[in-house]
Amino acid sequence: METKNTNVDLNERDREELRLLYNVSASDIASFKQQQWSVTNHALALHAAFLFVAYQLLASPLVMWQLWLLIVLTWAVCIAGLAMVERLQGSILGRRTRLERVRAHFGKPFNDAWTIQKPKDDVHQLLLAVMLLSSGVVTWLVLVKA
Repeated sequence: METKNTNVDLNERDREELRLLYNVSASDIASFKQQQWSVTNHALALHAAFLFVAYQLLASPLVMWQLWLLIVLTWAVCIAGLAMVERLQGSILGRRTRLERVRAHFGKPFNDAWTIQKPKDDVHQLLLAVMLLSSGVVTWLVLVKA
């Protein structure tokens, strides 16, 4: 990514504010990524709990309302998890845009080092896929139990 250097005689206060904004934004991104993993982990734990209920606590075969309740809960957890991960991803993208604007005020050596090619960060797509796959597997296993 090409960053245009707009570093024009910044005073010490401006430099300190940019440094603070950069550090806060980088910290926010790390926090949001951790929250994405946490949301996914909690969704998978709830899916495992639904399977435990279906296979260990409820008598076989499942009554129709039990079957549908487990399926609806499974997909409600999935949809809520997907929405949260996507919302966090939007926040990450906003912070990345902020970082790009801050980096525009940094010097050429920093920006030259920054523009070295990095692997694409698509972890959130993996997290979305894992939640969808987990919901599908839970639905299938609950239907098999019926």
